[in-house]
Amino acid sequence: MKDGQVNFNSFEVLSILGSGAFGRVFKVVKKGTNKVYAMKALKKHNLIVKNQLRYAVTEANVLKQASHPFVLQLHYAFQVKSLEELILKLLDTTTFIFSVGFMSRR
Repeated sequence: MKDGQVNFNSFEVLSILGSGAFGRVFKVVKKGTNKVYAMKALKKHNLIVKNQLRYAVTEANVLKQASHPFVLQLHYAFQVKSLEELILKLLDTTTFIFSVGFMSRR
């Protein structure tokens, strides 16, 4: 994880990549660097109501400590009033499809 000065306003949302029961995933760019990431925005209310908050915290802790090619790298994590934000390495489609295809042939 990097400096604590990073927050939601450090990023510009480019597009929505997907959504689920607990929030959405966005393609974002970090202002001033032009580095592209995936932003996983989890709604705290949904996590609490569905008793899933501890799993979200565990996910962030695992991603923070993991160093493996099959685990997305966590670059930043922060909270805003109603959301838990995880900034992750963005896999392009080609890399993902190649990885899945490679693993399915093993």
